[in-house]
Formats: sequence, C-alpha cells, structure tokens
Amino acid sequence: MEPSLLKFLLWDTFHIIYVNRTWMGWNLFLAIIPLVLSVVLFRGDESGTAIVRQSQATQERLASQQMPSQTRARSDRPTVLWQRYAAKLSALIQSHSGLWWVGFIIFVAFLPNAPYILTDVIHLVEAIRSEPSIWRSSLVFIPVFLGFMFLGFESYVISMINLGAYLNRIGKSRYIGYAEIVIHLMSAIGIYLGRFVRFNSWDIITNPDGLVGYVIDDLLRHQPILAIMYTFAIIAVLYIPMKEVTLAVITYRQLNRSKKFHDSLILE
Repeated sequence: MEPSLLKFLLWDTFHIIYVNRTWMGWNLFLAIIPLVLSVVLFRGDESGTAIVRQSQATQERLASQQMPSQTRARSDRPTVLWQRYAAKLSALIQSHSGLWWVGFIIFVAFLPNAPYILTDVIHLVEAIRSEPSIWRSSLVFIPVFLGFMFLGFESYVISMINLGAYLNRIGKSRYIGYAEIVIHLMSAIGIYLGRFVRFNSWDIITNPDGLVGYVIDDLLRHQPILAIMYTFAIIAVLYIPMKEVTLAVITYRQLNRSKKFHDSLILE
C-alpha cells in the first residue's frame, strides 16, 4: 500500500472517530459500565485475590535477584494495586448482601446498553448512503463502525461470562443457560425501549411512572413484540460464537500466563 494512501486512510479514520466522538464515546461508556460492575460483583474477589497472591510471590522471588529484576517488579506494581483494590471492593460488596443486590440491579439496568450499540448500525447506513466513494466506505466507515460495535457487544459477552463464572462458583451452573436466555430477552426489551421509545437506564429512577405505564399499555402490542423477538434472535445468534471465541482467548491467556510463571520458577 502506498504510504500516502495509508496516511490518508489513518487520517480519515481519526477524522470519522472525532466527528462522531460524542455519541460513540457516550454509548461506549454506557456499555462499559455493566462490564466493570460484572468484574466487581462476580469476579473481582476471585480473580483479584488470585492475581495478588501470584504477584506477591513473584515479587518475593524477584526481591533476591539483581536490580533489573527489581525494576521489572516495580513496573508491575500498578497492575497489582488495581487488582488489590478490585479484590477489596468486591469483598466489601459481597460481604453486604443489600449492597450486592443494589449493584446487581444497576448491572441489569445498564446491561442492555452494551448490545444496544448494535443498533448504531443505522449511523453506518446513513454514512454509506451519503458517501459517494465506495472505497472510502469500505476502507474507513465500515471498519470504524464495526470495530465500535464489536467493542460494545464484547462488553456484553464478557459481562455474561463473568455472571456465568459466578453462578458456577456458587454451585448454580445448571442455571447459566436459563440466565443467558432471560437476560437476552431483557436486553432485547431494553434495546427496544431505548432505540424506539427513547427511554434510558436511569428512567427506572427518574421516570418510573412513564416507563411502567408504557410497558403496561403499549409494549404488548403486536409490533413491539416482533421487534423485541427479532432483537432477541440477533443477540442470541451473535452471542454464542463470540462467547466461545472469548472463552478460548481467556483460556489461552491463562494457560500462557501460568506457563510463563512456571518457567520463571524453574529458571530460578
């Protein structure tokens, strides 16, 4: 590829992101909220404690080695501190059942914002229709918007994986499939309310009467049900392969990390 063409594509990509930064950034922020909550509610204590213990063992081993090793240990300190704080916060929330349930309700309320990003494909369609160059649409618009939608939906997938890990840890693994189906359906309802009726997650607190009134009066009509079931099908079809790929990547990284740690102990 010509350097000038590559430079133009990179510049155009950053320009598209900059022009759409407001709604892209806001929607992505809303999608990340349930991801962060899923780590704190479902995985924070488990993963954080394990990593902190492993990091502490590594630092104790490196303390007796040369200065470069000590420098490398210090470079890992921010990650260790973050994991330690995540573990403490998760332990605090899980030690108070009322606080945990409040966090879980917020998690469920904000979770539809992650797959909601899939509906932003309408912006991609509008951009392609207004762009006369098929090359610019293919090399700039489509990759940018697909990458944006992937980040949002991947937040949803990881959040659900964390929920499944929590159910497995408390001995409720047989309910994982049922929980996924129910949350897919709830997310489809939330997407419909957000995209077509323009409700937000916080309307549960700020406008409960309007939200409940619409659900009771209008949601069970023929057209909303069709849209919700169509959205549910899209979420379910995309979720299955992305979950398997994500679990494979997580497993590979965990095995690779364990192998490196084991090899470092042998070299010692």
